[in-house]
Amino acid sequence: MSELPNAEFDTITPRFIQLILNVDKIVVLGNFMVKIDLENHFGMAINADLPNAYNFLKNNDSNAVDMMVFTDEEDYVFDILEAIDEGSLQQRDYKIAKLDPEGILRKCKGAKRLKDNGLEIWDRRDMGKNYCGVTYFGIDNKVVYQKFIIFFSLHAKMLSLYSCNGKQWPSRALYDQATLKLVVNAKYVKVNSCDFEWNKSFNRDQCDLTFGYWVIHWRGYRGSRALKKYDFSANFYVKHFSGASPNCLISDFYSSRGYSIADGY
Repeated sequence: MSELPNAEFDTITPRFIQLILNVDKIVVLGNFMVKIDLENHFGMAINADLPNAYNFLKNNDSNAVDMMVFTDEEDYVFDILEAIDEGSLQQRDYKIAKLDPEGILRKCKGAKRLKDNGLEIWDRRDMGKNYCGVTYFGIDNKVVYQKFIIFFSLHAKMLSLYSCNGKQWPSRALYDQATLKLVVNAKYVKVNSCDFEWNKSFNRDQCDLTFGYWVIHWRGYRGSRALKKYDFSANFYVKHFSGASPNCLISDFYSSRGYSIADGY
């Protein structure tokens, strides 16, 4: 199996974020209105009871009184808002809390955002002039620790593709072209627990779990709290479709290289 370096990857926003944000990218969280602008890598929060609070957010008025501004590398937005609500943190001190989360918020230092990805060609076939000529089959693989200001995720995903020239990959493979299999292991510690370690695993193919015919994905972690540390690894497998339905009884999958990310371990 050959690998194409520097493959482009989708950065699709998790459906959770898409569902809770309105058209102005704003959501109410407790006593606060929060704007999440992932395209421009920032977030803003303000007390919902303040006059013109919504318009301040809509217009990106970072200089408004009592406006709090965050980047998409922040690990403690929920913790800061929670501490302000509880009275253990004054809103004017939120920047101090960002710089000293261990001392002010009693939270552990957060892990770095990392990604391992690649587009791998696993087969090529001459499909004839009436179809595509020489057709290349590929799998677009990634493991990533995602930060979305109020949502954090360990995400593994594989996408089945085909190309008529081996250079551009605009097309998803059809159900009768490939069967996919994904094996993932995750362990992590959250910033608000510091010591308790979670261990999870995932082993599925298209015979026992329905994702659609061209993609399998899994989130080893998803939640509102950042991670203190994580170790996340995946193996991606693919083979040609056989028979009237995906045949997963034959252990002849092509295997990708191992993909892994880790910080803190």
